[in-house]
Amino acid sequence: RVQNTHIKPNSAVVQLQRIKHLNQECLQYKDEIQAHDMRPKYHLFLMEPQTGLTYCHVPKVASSFWYSIFSKMFHGVPKKLDLTNLHSTMLDLSKGVEELPESAFKMIFVRHPIKRLVSAYVEKFVDVPDKHFVASVQKFMQKQKAAGTTNSGRPNKEITFPIFVKLDFVGHLETLNDDAELLIELFPALKDFVPTKTNRVKDKTEHNASLRDDKDRTRNYLAQLDPDTRKELLQIFSVDCRLFGYDCYEFGS
Repeated sequence: RVQNTHIKPNSAVVQLQRIKHLNQECLQYKDEIQAHDMRPKYHLFLMEPQTGLTYCHVPKVASSFWYSIFSKMFHGVPKKLDLTNLHSTMLDLSKGVEELPESAFKMIFVRHPIKRLVSAYVEKFVDVPDKHFVASVQKFMQKQKAAGTTNSGRPNKEITFPIFVKLDFVGHLETLNDDAELLIELFPALKDFVPTKTNRVKDKTEHNASLRDDKDRTRNYLAQLDPDTRKELLQIFSVDCRLFGYDCYEFGS
């Protein structure tokens, strides 16, 4: 659908490349995922009924930013919601993929998996006693082992849904501004709601804060792990990185 717009050529090319890459990578895992009954049952999609624009919620990837935008486009949603009530309200309005019409334009935003992991730790646990990064990562890895998702080449359950759900748009948090401007071109109704560098709409979610994070923060946290643990962690996220075109070793090997 992207090729029918009047957007900047580079933006269109990047988006088409992402979709093509994702579809090609998904083909490698489809049979194995189906054989292991790993079809995800918990991903919810929020569809704006007037435009058909449909957002798949991924925590720690500008979800507050997009929920804030969608809340302004939905009739009957209170205008002033704190983040907790914003998320719960938007999740209540969301649907399973089987409930979506064929015309739904399904988009997702992703970020580097290791950076997302570190960001989640910093937000939830950095100031909590006895919740040190190394111990938290080891506990996370134990859960992954129990679920049978390490060292087998199978993707994590969280990122298998593109194998079953055809996505129309893949945004990256690292290019959030450019991707948001592309979506405005695709859906002009967004112009009144989406803040970008060229679209002067007030942003109350500070969505660019994560883009200002020093890469050294992720690298420094990863360096706290011993080599074997670090290697195993990167293996867990290797398929996530491949699906969405990230270098798993960007922050160290």
